[in-house]
Amino acid sequence: MGKRNWAILICLLLFIGGMGTWYLVRARSAIIEVKAVKVKKGDILKSISAPGKLGADEIDVCSKVSGTVSKLPVRDGEEVQEGQVLLELDREQLQLAVDQAWATYLNAKAQKDNLLKSIPSSTEMEAAQAQVNQAWQAYLIAENNYDNAPSDSTRLARDEAWAAYLSAKANLEKLKKQASRGQDLEAADAQINGAHASYLQAKSNLENAIIKAAVGGILNFKLIGAMGTDGSKVAVSFSVTQGQSIFTIYDLSKIYFAADVDETDIALAEVGQLAQVALDAYPGMTFKGRVSEISSTSKITQTGGTAFSVKIELEPTSIPLRIGMNGSVDIIESRKKNVLIVPYEAVVKRKGERVVFVVEDSIVRMRDVTTGISTETSYEIISGLREGERVVTSGLKKLRDGSRVSLR
Repeated sequence: MGKRNWAILICLLLFIGGMGTWYLVRARSAIIEVKAVKVKKGDILKSISAPGKLGADEIDVCSKVSGTVSKLPVRDGEEVQEGQVLLELDREQLQLAVDQAWATYLNAKAQKDNLLKSIPSSTEMEAAQAQVNQAWQAYLIAENNYDNAPSDSTRLARDEAWAAYLSAKANLEKLKKQASRGQDLEAADAQINGAHASYLQAKSNLENAIIKAAVGGILNFKLIGAMGTDGSKVAVSFSVTQGQSIFTIYDLSKIYFAADVDETDIALAEVGQLAQVALDAYPGMTFKGRVSEISSTSKITQTGGTAFSVKIELEPTSIPLRIGMNGSVDIIESRKKNVLIVPYEAVVKRKGERVVFVVEDSIVRMRDVTTGISTETSYEIISGLREGERVVTSGLKKLRDGSRVSLR
């Protein structure tokens, strides 16, 4: 073979080798590296997240009577028990009022007793009526005797009989008048009832001079003072008036989480929804509860946003919770169990439809899916996938139906 032919052969071999290398590089560059996960069944829940802090039902403690504080056996901020004495007012004047009211009541009863003694009984009325009848009959006999035998003696007897009759009649009228004193009795009863009511009020005032905790909880001293003044906290020798609010008790048995739900989410919140509360003081722990109240008026948050207060009643727990602890809540809007779930990033839109890319050997197939609940991390798949299939979770923008892939 000539030199020329050898040169041609060598060039041809080099060309063929170069083309092979080019095709090999091109083939390798067409394979897209992606990540993929298996489609699994599990539980998925959609929730509303919001910040907030712990609060508790507040019980306002007011004085039911005016007076001067004589004893204050509690401290601001301490935990008190139901029935514990919080404050005592000076009882001297209140006891005097009880004694005076009792004396007035006894006097009213005595006056009625005297009145009852002056009212004749039915027996006395009947006896008086009988005396009138007898005196009348005696008068008729005396008058008949005088008519049949007029004389000084028969006339005197007639006149005496008439006088006796008038006396008996006058006595009967007097008794009748005394028996008809119903209005006097009503007035006496009214005085007794009024005096007894005053006594009970005075006695109640004396009892209310000792203020006790209606429930157990954390005691908070309130600022009190005359209108227009800054006020101060109650102390011994401090004067309080009836109806004045002195303390607030935070009922620790009714602790709740007060969440500030953003206005964009508030329409999804409903009373009765389950909730999970996480507190900064207890990392990694959650406290279960339910939505019990949703405010109908908005508030401005510290960042200038608009939010609505949502109250979460917490289930009882042995873990010590304190008023004002900060945290966050996930209010569960919807929950489904044992459904197909894929990562949120596995679902994309192509031509307005939600699709996923399923790995079959080293090729991906684009497949339409119907989704259900979605969260920040997952999608529920209603149709289009089977459990165990692998879906791509990265590099989806480069993929087309039939793209070759390698898994990282």
